[in-house]
This record gives sequence, structure tokens and C-alpha cells, in this order.
Amino acid sequence: GTSFLGGGEQQPQGDWGPSRACGMAAPAQDPGQLPPQIASLCQILQSCLSPQQQVIKAAEEQLKLLEKTQGQASNLLQIAVVDGMDMSIRQVAAISFKNLVSRGWGKEGEDGFIPAGDKEVVKQNVLLALVHSPPLVRVQVAECIKSIIYCDYPDKWPSLLNEIYANISSQEPPKINAGLYALRMLTRKYEYKSEEDRAQLYGVVNSVFPVVIQILQQLLRSDHKSLECVEMLKLCCKIYWSTVYLSVPQLLMQEDHFHAWMGSLKVLLECPVPADAPAACREQWWKVKKWVLHIMNRLFNKYDKRVKPDDPMYPFAVLFDTHCAGQILQSILGLLAGLQQGQYISPRCTNLALQYLTHALPNKKTYALMKPHFQQLMFSILFPLACHSDEDAQLWEEDPHEYVRKGYDLLEDLYTTRSQVIHFFIDMTSCKTPCKENLPPLVNHIGSVFVQFVGAAGKGERNPALERQMDGALLIFGSLAEKLKGTSPYKDQVEQILHTYVAPVVNHPAGYLRAKAVWCLGMFADFKFTQGRGKGQTFAVFMSSVVARLQDPELPVRVDASVALRCFVESVKDLDLLRGVLPQLLNEFMKLIKEIENDDLIHTLEAIVEKFGDEIAPYASTICQQLTTSFWKCMEGDDDDDMGALAALGVLRALGTILESVSSIPEMYTELEPLVF
Repeated sequence: GTSFLGGGEQQPQGDWGPSRACGMAAPAQDPGQLPPQIASLCQILQSCLSPQQQVIKAAEEQLKLLEKTQGQASNLLQIAVVDGMDMSIRQVAAISFKNLVSRGWGKEGEDGFIPAGDKEVVKQNVLLALVHSPPLVRVQVAECIKSIIYCDYPDKWPSLLNEIYANISSQEPPKINAGLYALRMLTRKYEYKSEEDRAQLYGVVNSVFPVVIQILQQLLRSDHKSLECVEMLKLCCKIYWSTVYLSVPQLLMQEDHFHAWMGSLKVLLECPVPADAPAACREQWWKVKKWVLHIMNRLFNKYDKRVKPDDPMYPFAVLFDTHCAGQILQSILGLLAGLQQGQYISPRCTNLALQYLTHALPNKKTYALMKPHFQQLMFSILFPLACHSDEDAQLWEEDPHEYVRKGYDLLEDLYTTRSQVIHFFIDMTSCKTPCKENLPPLVNHIGSVFVQFVGAAGKGERNPALERQMDGALLIFGSLAEKLKGTSPYKDQVEQILHTYVAPVVNHPAGYLRAKAVWCLGMFADFKFTQGRGKGQTFAVFMSSVVARLQDPELPVRVDASVALRCFVESVKDLDLLRGVLPQLLNEFMKLIKEIENDDLIHTLEAIVEKFGDEIAPYASTICQQLTTSFWKCMEGDDDDDMGALAALGVLRALGTILESVSSIPEMYTELEPLVF
């Protein structure tokens, strides 16, 4: 193999600030002066940037024909990383190189179609290429290294670890950055590996982690933390994350290494994001803190007091519990206190910080540390996060379909700050001491918001800030429904609270409050009211209020009303309460299903069909026709449209429910068969 990047050249020394050019020879840009094979390849890559689709397609076909030729992979890499080439061509070359490696390198234990000689040239040069790559190219080259590592390390790339060590030990920022990139990809290979497959990882840890922690500490001591510096801090965190995700290597269980890593991570969590830093740098800082919080959540969840003394991880669990769990909790409380002061904290960091606090609730030691700050935490930090925000208001106005999608997306729910606030409160009510000490003041706070809101409404006043607080109060009140319905003295007050404070909001001028009110009524639909569960005047009034909102002018309200209705349908004892409005219900559902893909709507439709059985027969044909149309609409969406796929599955389930409901009327099948099959 050959080194086309001049690996023997003396590289410039540098401080921890922005990296400088790495002294690479720049090939002439004149295609006539390039080697013919490279010049020809550059012309093809240039064609990939053409505004004409047919030119792009022809260029892509030429690239595909060249995939298996000797030198194609190394030529693409050379064009991508050598200075002097037009940057747009370098980007296309980098992407083409990544795609070629992904398809043609092979998988672990098998060879791909890239010639063996070409593979050797690539492996000899790819880390050096990473050193010389600008950011737009570096990310593509790093992905290639990951693909090669997954396939070839350690047996077919035994020199990699030495190359990584040489780079991170060099004291040259560009080389250190490249070495950390490669190490991140190497540790990532073993992130989810079982213990018997992690022996190679432990060798890597023993070899290079003493250097990595020195790099991390040196970066932290730097007065000027440039974008490149912050990106290296992030790489150090991601390397540690991949290494300890399933188990902690012996080296990192040693006290000196434990304290060095935990101390450095704590400093990263606490250090302020420079307000005067460029936006890109500030964004990277929040990503660094995100990875620190990921690590701490993982360690706190995995190595709490449930670890038994005979567990190999017990010594690490003791170290973490003694020296880290409480200290990180204090750091997180300090971080979140910034919200109260109007400081910016990224939504993802807020979510992860709340996850840590949620896990701290059942732990007596960490709860004791939270206790003095708990009411401030609930009312000054968590409660405002539960309320309707400026971003919510903008999305509601500009894109109500997206507002609904986000509200019902299960994956989205994992990452939103508001959902984590609710998880915190729900988990709090399941912990004996935290619940006993904090549920009464929380309910009192909700009650005070209810009273203020109704008082203002009684005077005919509109107070936007109070309306948003009411939204948060309704959300928390409804989310705690299961606890409140079964706990004295709250269960004796639920019916009156719903009558006085919740039901009237169903007709409020603010659409988001109407939506939250119908949702909240739905959460209490199965409550045993004065006249019984699923019957009586109170139940009927609440259900009628929800049904009326099916014709609301705003889409999110109609969707929330439809979903809330399912709770009433499942609880109702007297079907006459619904029978009279059944045609109207089904008509509104058909219009909604036509307008938006939502699996929760289908669940409500199924509940109605199951409740009425063969009474649904007169409407079965119309419903099936609309459902089959919706199904094909879902199927025509993007391949990565998870919500559409869920909705399509729900449609099939609903069709099955309808067919089962009319099974006692065989002649119906003749009518439905052409629609369904």
C-alpha cells in the first residue's frame, strides 16, 4: 500500500485553540495536471452537483460501475481530504466514499467487493485523512472508520490501536481530535456487546484510557475553549459512555481513575456555557452536558443500592453511591435553578436532569438532599415547564397537524421536558415519603390556580399568563388521576372539582384550554361519581361536554375530544346515553380519520364498535370504506413515518373489529367483502 497524504511530513504543533492547516501538499486544481484516473473521477463527481436530474443519474451510474475497480475507494478518499480541491467536490467524494465503504467493505467475518489491495491503502491512510479533513468531510470519514472497525477490528486491522495511541499521545490537536474520533468508533463497537465479547475492549481501555483522561483534564484547564476543544470534550464523554454502558472495566473501577473521571464530568456539568461564544460552540457545550447527564443517569440507574455485595460491580456501586450520586444531584439542582432565573438550558438537558431527579425519589439518601429544595423545585421549576409555552402556541397556530402528531408520538414523548415533569410527579406519588410530604402542597397549588382562574373568568377577565398556568394545572391534575381517585381526602373532592373548575373550561375561548379540559375529563371518566360509575347525571354531563367538542373549530381540540371519548365509551353503563348521538359520533370520526392519521382515534372507534356490537351494522359499510381509504393513504406515506405505520396497523385492527361485530349478520359480509379485500 501507499501513503498518498504525506504521512511522513512534520505536522505543526498547536495549542488547544482552533486547529491550523496541517501542512499537506495541495494538488493543482487544473484537471489537466491531475492523474488521469483522479481527473476523470473529479469530473464525474462534479456532474453529481448538476441541476439537471438526468446528468446526476448518469454520474451516479458511472460511480456504481467503478465501485469494484482497484483504487476507486482510495481515490475517493484522496479527493475528499486533500487540500486544493473544490470543497463541494470534496463533500461529494466523502459521501460517495462513505456509501462505497458501507456497501462494499463487507460485514464481520466476510469480505465485500472492494479489492483487498484497496482496503489496505484505505486503512493505512484513513486516520491520517481524518487529521486533514475539514468538519464537513470529517464526519463522513469517521462513519467509514466505524464501518471498517466493525468489520476488520481486531483481526484484519491489528495496527489500529497503536495508531490511535500515537495520535492521542502526539500533543497535536488535529491528531488528538482524529484519534478521539477513531477511539469513539472503536468503543462504540463494544457498547452493546455481552461480557464474553468485551475482552478486546478491556485491552483498549488499559492501553489508551490513561491518556484519554489526561486529554480531558488538559482540555478542562484550557482558558480558551474553542469549538474544536468543546468537540473533543464531547468525544471524551461519548467514549466513556460507550465503554461503561453495559459494565465498567476494571481500570475504571480503580479509585484514582473513578475520581478522575467523575470529577471531570462533574466540572463539565457545572461549568457555565459562555454567553459570548459563537452559536455553534454554545450548541456543542449543551451536547457535552447532554452526554454527561446520559452517563450519570446510566450509572445511577444501573449501580444504585440494588447491586448485591457478590456482584462484580459492587465496588463501583459503592464508590458511585458514596462519592457521586448525591454530588451530581446537587449539580443538577444547581443547573435547573437557572431556569427559575430565566437562563437557557437545552430541552434535552432539562429532560435528562429531570430523569436523574425522578430516579433519586425512592433513594432515601438522595431524596434527603432534595427535600429542602422540593417545593421550590415543584412550583418554580417543574410547574412552569408543564404549562403551555410560546413554542406550543406558535405550533398550534401555524401547524395544528404537527401539534397533534407531536402530542401523540410515543417516541417524542420520551424526549420532551413536559412528559418528564409528569413522570416525576407520577413517580413521586408512588414513593411513600415523597408522596406523603409533597402531594398535599402540590394539590393545594393546583387548587389555588383553579380558584384564581375561575375568579378571573367570573369577572370576564382574560389573563394569558393565568390561562397558561391553568393549562399546567389541568395537565398535572389529570395525570395524577389514578392517585387522586383512590386516595383520601382527594377522592371525596374529585367530583366537585371537576364540576366547578374543569368542566366549564371545555367552553373556554382558548383552544388549548378546551383541549386540555376534555382530556382531563377523560382521565376521570371511570371515576365512581355520586350516582355510580359510568352512569348518572354527572357522568352524562361530562360525556356530553366531550361529545360537543367533536365539532370544535380547532383540530387539536377535536382530536383530544375523540381520544377522551374512548374513556367514556369504555365506562358507560347505559348505552342510551350514546345511542341517540351514534350517527353524529361516527360521522365526526370519519371526518377526523380522513383529516389526520392517528392511532388513538382508531382506538376510540374500536371502542364504539365493540360497545354497540351488531348495532353498528347500518354504518359498517361507510366505516369500512373510509378505513380502507385511510389505510392506503397511510401506506403511501414515507417509509420512516412511524405514526403513519401505527395508524395503518390500527386501521387493520379496526376493520377486524367491525367484521367481528357483524359476524351474526352473514349477509353483511357480502357487502363488506369488496371494500375490505
